[in-house]
Amino acid sequence: MTSLKVRTGASGAPYAVKTLLGWTLNGPLCVSSERQKASVNFVHADTCLKQQVKQFWELEEHLLSDDKAMSVNDKKAIKCCDESSRLVDGDYEMAIPFKV
Repeated sequence: MTSLKVRTGASGAPYAVKTLLGWTLNGPLCVSSERQKASVNFVHADTCLKQQVKQFWELEEHLLSDDKAMSVNDKKAIKCCDESSRLVDGDYEMAIPFKV
């Protein structure tokens, strides 16, 4: 992510970074020697961004549901993956669909 602005505080304090997607807060949670685990996520998008994301997923869904959007080679690759996929010792394996 490209930083557009950075706002810093005192040494060792959290700092804020403005990106294309908004502000993020980075840095230590506390100055005590005892480590605490924390994870916080907050997203606030404007209407324009929300609309763009919605349009992106609608287009993606339309393209994936349309059989005409897939070439013969695409269909062969998917068939190869579907037919060769298997679970081995907790990991999934599948053949690599090479074009012959």
